[in-house]
Amino acid sequence: MIILIAGAAGSGKSSLGCELARSLALPILDLDTLTNRLLQGISEPLFTGRH
Repeated sequence: MIILIAGAAGSGKSSLGCELARSLALPILDLDTLTNRLLQGISEPLFTGRH
């Protein structure tokens, strides 16, 4: 089963996804987890001068 949740920033998508995953006993893939790490990896060298 795949459930997609879309909405505006700060609307509670991650909270809803976590609750759904818990109640349905399904895994969750929160794209914020992926994009935040990616953005950190990109921005850190730019702002620290190590690029």
